[in-house]
Amino acid sequence: MFKDTAVQRLTYAATNGRKHSVSELLQQRSSQPLPIRYGKVALSKALHPFIPGSMTYENQTYQFLAAGGEQLVYGNEDEIVKVIYRSFSFDESTVEETTANYQQQYDAASPHLGEHQVGTVFDIRKLRAGLFTTIALQPRLKADKQFADVDELVGYRNDKQYKDKLRKLSASLSGLFLHTGLQVDLNGPNNIVAISPKGEPELRIVDTLPVVPDVQQKIHPEVGRSVGEMIAEKMFSINVAAAEAIPAGSRAVVLH
Repeated sequence: MFKDTAVQRLTYAATNGRKHSVSELLQQRSSQPLPIRYGKVALSKALHPFIPGSMTYENQTYQFLAAGGEQLVYGNEDEIVKVIYRSFSFDESTVEETTANYQQQYDAASPHLGEHQVGTVFDIRKLRAGLFTTIALQPRLKADKQFADVDELVGYRNDKQYKDKLRKLSASLSGLFLHTGLQVDLNGPNNIVAISPKGEPELRIVDTLPVVPDVQQKIHPEVGRSVGEMIAEKMFSINVAAAEAIPAGSRAVVLH
């Protein structure tokens, strides 16, 4: 267990080093004592070159695109492969169980998210040094817009057509929570995108996994509030904005 946790923490440090400048990393740790602060930043910067610049899967090559708080993202012209590094383990059976749980969470969310959910397939991949991980494969969407946060999502367009799409997204998010207790991660950036495959705006959730109740209860270290509370606040903002598109005589579901 210690080895698995250590690998996950080192990977997180490496992804932070790849994503952020030294000044940004120092700012993130501004509350820590100076020796720890500089030591952690130096570790992140020393580790980030070890993140592979490409990976192969099923005879296809995928180039590194981005690093998030839970995954490394690789892609080619047609597909995205997400390496979920919180699943890292030297025990293959543990990763098999984790992968099956992820698939169950995805399947539970599908009936409620409907058209907003991106088709995702989960699999297991063996990495270097006997390490196993869950990967998630998704089609690579040609996004018109990636939303950095919910404020940008709700303010993107004010026309009736877009407001109607926002209303449908609101209904999906509310239905998911009310019927399953799951949430979509609205705290992270770029988890919802706008596409227009038929010339009309469509909203898609590209985040890999729904947020389960155990994770919702965790306290965000920088904000001091639970993850679920923060997501619920953002859901409320979407519901309020979407209510403008509700036809007369209808009622919107608003979560408090």
